Amino acid sequence: MRPVKQGVEPPDYAIRRNSQEITDYLANLPPNPPSDQWAKDNKQLWQDVRDDVWAWNEDRCVYSDIYCTPGANGIRSVDHFLPKTLFPQQSLDWDNYLPCQTAINRYKDTTLGFVDPRTIPPTLFKLVVPKMATAIADTTSPLADAGQTTIKNLRLDRGNLIEGRRMLIKNFLKELDRQKATILLKQHSRFLFDELARQGFCDDSGQLTARGLLLLSTL
Repeated sequence: MRPVKQGVEPPDYAIRRNSQEITDYLANLPPNPPSDQWAKDNKQLWQDVRDDVWAWNEDRCVYSDIYCTPGANGIRSVDHFLPKTLFPQQSLDWDNYLPCQTAINRYKDTTLGFVDPRTIPPTLFKLVVPKMATAIADTTSPLADAGQTTIKNLRLDRGNLIEGRRMLIKNFLKELDRQKATILLKQHSRFLFDELARQGFCDDSGQLTARGLLLLSTL
């Protein structure tokens, strides 16, 4: 996971969100409504801007930092950072929407206590090589415990994610065209590229170091 910056709210969404209809709707929502309340009322406004939400993070999930192809809506969902059933008044706020893989969104559910990818420092998480696992880099940070909870409860180190990281890194290391390799890895996971550069497996332009070549021989 790496820090992200919230995208700009689309003007047409702001107009609809601030309409009298939506204002009245939110005012009349009961406390702790069921999760399907918005679907029953045809008020799932986030579905209309799902592609906009994903676009501001270059089509990567804010938690796994893995690229999800536009149009693959089965795996692309919108996370309400403040769960909509617990915070119904914020349920339709643009600033409460984050691009999130569907499986991770299900794990998150209505639980609180996760780090907010928009406010974390760049030094909080690290990639453990060659395990390809995510870990807390700065254990002295006041966000360290919440960061560990995020890794564990969102299952950011489950098997398919670790294998996916391994394959992305292997493809990056073995590609002879270094410019192409760099562009592709940054697209599919900027966190992985940043970590490889930070740990000395490549330089900032993607050129492999001796350490990177050694890593390739082990994958």
